Amino acid sequence: MATETGDIFDVGIDQRLPVGQMLMLGVQNIFCMTGMFVFPGLLGRAYGLPIDQIAHLYGMTFVVCGVTTFLQSAGLLRLPVVQGPYAGSFAALMAVGHIKDIGLAGAYGSLFVAALIWCLLSVPIRGFSVVGLFAKYMRAPIISGMLVILVMIQIANVAFPNWVGTRATPGFPLISFGTGLVAVALVMGCTIWAGQRFRRAAVLVGLVGGTTCFAMFQPFSLSAVAAAPWLVTPSLFPFGFGVRADLVLIFLLTLVPAGMGSMAMYQIVADWGQQRLSSSRMSEGVLAIGIGGAIAGAFGGFSTLAYPDNIGLLRASRVGSRYATLARLIQPYRASGTGIASGAGVRGAFF
Repeated sequence: MATETGDIFDVGIDQRLPVGQMLMLGVQNIFCMTGMFVFPGLLGRAYGLPIDQIAHLYGMTFVVCGVTTFLQSAGLLRLPVVQGPYAGSFAALMAVGHIKDIGLAGAYGSLFVAALIWCLLSVPIRGFSVVGLFAKYMRAPIISGMLVILVMIQIANVAFPNWVGTRATPGFPLISFGTGLVAVALVMGCTIWAGQRFRRAAVLVGLVGGTTCFAMFQPFSLSAVAAAPWLVTPSLFPFGFGVRADLVLIFLLTLVPAGMGSMAMYQIVADWGQQRLSSSRMSEGVLAIGIGGAIAGAFGGFSTLAYPDNIGLLRASRVGSRYATLARLIQPYRASGTGIASGAGVRGAFF
């Protein structure tokens, strides 16, 4: 296939792939979103939520990520950008929700209002928006590079500790660390030495190999997950509703770095794909984050940002097609975990 983007992508941003390849790349993008599998369980365990509410958190986290990714890939931004749960949003919900007389009702209600304000600030009117004023600074390599590094550090603070685990985690430390190295070695091998087909599926190959290796030394059971509900019904403000002006400000301040970091990554992807990225188009991408944050506040979940893991996946696979990132939306969303509450697993499916 002829390239339209020089040496960066084999498949350009507006090019399509066979359906099977798009589905494979969609699944691979989902598994790169670490926070989507970690944050709901940690939040639910911290608040002692019942199993059905943890399942609801998982399901809505997947939905919020799916909606914002759709808006990034097809609706507003039109770039192959995958949105995942933002660590800053998770930390704010953890802190604010534990304030006396606030709880998750006040936390999620304040997030909802903050996200609506962020939407107003990012709506481009005749090509102008408040958020768009920052777009020109995102074009400076030193600024965009620093923002990407900061976002990657936040993700690493979640990913690496959960790779090694704790003393209570099965396989800690040698089995978890060793099988993780197997997965990393497979990803690197497929990316550097294997052919095009294996390079595009390098992360999936690493996940399958690492999981198989782990199961050989530390068998595990998915029976708790299999026994959990298949469907989770969305409910408006499942924890109640409350708003405080100071908390709205806190959540608004968490949305700012997510928006700025995402704008920096928009510029990187646009440069790779040799596309012109106007301030108005950047603002539309940030608007998608605000819409996702409002959905998260109303139904449960977390506001999002452009995941550096998935941006790195674009470079590793050399597939820049926005239809491939869009394909993750037609995967059945099943959030699963074991040992989250009373040793049981949860899963929720949304289509």
